[in-house]
Amino acid sequence: MDIEMQYMDGMTAAEHIRKQDQEVVIIFITYMSQYAIRGYAVEALDYILKPVSYFAFSQRLARAIHRMKKREHKSVIIPVKGGSVRLGIQSIYYIESQGHDLIYYADSGAYVAPGTMKQTEQTLRPHHFFRGSKWYLINLQQVTGFEEGNAHLKNGCTVPISRGHRKEFMEALAQYWTEVMK
Repeated sequence: MDIEMQYMDGMTAAEHIRKQDQEVVIIFITYMSQYAIRGYAVEALDYILKPVSYFAFSQRLARAIHRMKKREHKSVIIPVKGGSVRLGIQSIYYIESQGHDLIYYADSGAYVAPGTMKQTEQTLRPHHFFRGSKWYLINLQQVTGFEEGNAHLKNGCTVPISRGHRKEFMEALAQYWTEVMK
């Protein structure tokens, strides 16, 4: 987005966009470097000074695409009594195995579905889920910390991690946090 536009300046437009959508990636392009600081107020990803070179533009665009891919919202459909439910993968906190059922704990509530933990783990592992014990599959996106053998989740719950899984869990969590910080 250019800072200087005919009917509204780019900074004001960005403020209006942010009120509607916090996820939009904004990159400013202008001759005036003094606007760079104001770009932080609207959480702009980057700021490019004119004249824009192809290399600079392609680097910024690649960075924007990388950030957008991290935000992709994938979902899983689980069979529940009387039908099925579609859950956003990022909204699932953890899954608990109880007998022959799995309980999905998500933003929108708890859902009981038939299934095996092994099959569910294979499906969700590429989406940053990790087996904390025989009974729990944890979404690493939802973990805020680890203490005294428990994973602390964003919803305030704690999920126990078995001794046999602790080292691998900590390694997977550290790797995930490192990826997110890039």
